[in-house]
Amino acid sequence: MALVSRSSLGSPVEPNQPDARGSVPGRGTARVPAGPPYAVAVPTPSPGLGVIVLAFVFVAAGSLIAYALWWRGLDTAVIQTPDTATTFVVLLVFAGAVERLLEPFTRIVPGSAAVAQVEQAKAAAANRGPEMTHDDLVYVARAEAEAERAKASRTVLLWGLSTAVATVVSTICGFYLLHAVAGPSWSGIPTWADALVTGLVVGSGTKPVHDLITMAQSKAQ
Repeated sequence: MALVSRSSLGSPVEPNQPDARGSVPGRGTARVPAGPPYAVAVPTPSPGLGVIVLAFVFVAAGSLIAYALWWRGLDTAVIQTPDTATTFVVLLVFAGAVERLLEPFTRIVPGSAAVAQVEQAKAAAANRGPEMTHDDLVYVARAEAEAERAKASRTVLLWGLSTAVATVVSTICGFYLLHAVAGPSWSGIPTWADALVTGLVVGSGTKPVHDLITMAQSKAQ
């Protein structure tokens, strides 16, 4: 939800200015015409279906590459950590490395134009000063809503790309989350499937992994 007020655009409301009901603070009720609204809210659209589909295409591509490497007999020793705490620390470092690896690509992911449009809309509305109208506020609110949608779309796309990259790297390096936690004798699922699980966790970013570590530590105490 994008909420825009006149005061946020450099047009503060005067203390004795009538509100939408014609009431003047400290002076009772006056029969004066209501001024333009002081705030406008516009709902934020959700990311488009194409963005969501493309993100899952990235995930599927990473899974297929991991499966192909496993099927062709990639013989990478499974990394075993001494304890669960070390496993989660390695997972956190892994997630951070993937974020830094993909950081240059964030500049070419669509969305920067929508942010620039917000600044242009705010500048145009602020320049109107006292002549600012309801349409000006709506224009800015819609621009902010589109910028929030673009940000959400970027997040979805980068999640899919991060998951794909982490899945492939997990297969090549031999770090599998479930195998590392369960121990060397566990064979519940093939390593390529565990690579996808690892990729999904790593692709969520460092904050969810950090929250997972905190939750695991609190339960252990």
